[in-house]
Amino acid sequence: MDRRTLLAISLILIVLILPSMLFPPPPPPPPAPGVPVDVFPADSVTTPAVGGVIRDLPVVPSREAVPIPEPVAPDAVAPEPVVVASALYRYSFSPRGARLIGAELLEYASFAGDDAGVAQMIPDPSSFLAYRLVVFGSDTVSLADWQFEPSAQRVDVGP
Repeated sequence: MDRRTLLAISLILIVLILPSMLFPPPPPPPPAPGVPVDVFPADSVTTPAVGGVIRDLPVVPSREAVPIPEPVAPDAVAPEPVVVASALYRYSFSPRGARLIGAELLEYASFAGDDAGVAQMIPDPSSFLAYRLVVFGSDTVSLADWQFEPSAQRVDVGP
């Protein structure tokens, strides 16, 4: 590369990076004291979207309207996973929390030290795709203890 190309690349980087360093975005204002966080207008909530465009979102029901079930005892027997399989993959979902607990690629071998089976993409203690329900922006309800009822224990996907 010649000097002009290197100079052009360095000037482009300066133009892209320097303004964000000199003019950082302002921090969000703190909530007004004494006003509950979950108070919204009756019809819709307006939030800024990407590019400064304002869009209307439907109102989320109040906290009292969201049913929160009792958590399942941790010492209970783990339910049988729901399997979604095809000729290329096999996914396993736990009915407790509807979490993805296994993703196997059937055409690839595992390179783990003591494992001679197919490639497992999700490690055992992983909380990958553990679902949470967000209520009013700051409140979250973990779905890890919810017990879901599958309509089928196995789903075979055709070609």
